[in-house]
Amino acid sequence: MRHHEGVTGFRCDRYRASEAQDHASRVAYFEEFELSAHTLGVLLCSVVAAACGQILFKMGATGRTSFVDFLNAWNFSGGVAYLLSTVLWIYALSKTPLTVVYPFTALTFVLAYAAGAFLFDEAVSLASISGVLLILLGLFLTTRY
Repeated sequence: MRHHEGVTGFRCDRYRASEAQDHASRVAYFEEFELSAHTLGVLLCSVVAAACGQILFKMGATGRTSFVDFLNAWNFSGGVAYLLSTVLWIYALSKTPLTVVYPFTALTFVLAYAAGAFLFDEAVSLASISGVLLILLGLFLTTRY
C-alpha cells in the first residue's frame, strides 16, 4: 500500500512538472501572439454577418404563424448571412487562439440588441443597457494580453 502511494505521488509530481512546462509554453505562445489587423477584420465581419443573420431571421419571423410562412426570402437570407459568418469564424480560428476569438461572440449580442432597440422599436431599460456595457467591458478585458 505504501509503495502504491509513493508511485501515485511520483506520477502526480511528474504530471505537475509536465503541466508547468505546458503552461510555460502556452504563456510564451501568447506573449508572442498578436492579433493581426487582417484577422481582426475577418472577426468583425463574422460578427456583423451573424448579427445581420439574426436581424433577417427576426424580419422573416415577425407576423408568421405556420411553418410554410417561415420559408421566406428573409429567413433564407439570414441563413446565408449565418453561413458566411461561420466560414469567416472558422478562418479566424485557424489563425488565432480560441481564447482570443471566442469573446468576440459578445459583439453579436450587442449588435443584435441594438438592432432590436433601433430597428424593431423594442423596449430597453437602464438595467439592460448597463448589461450591454458590462458585456463590452468584458470583451475589452478578455482581449487585452
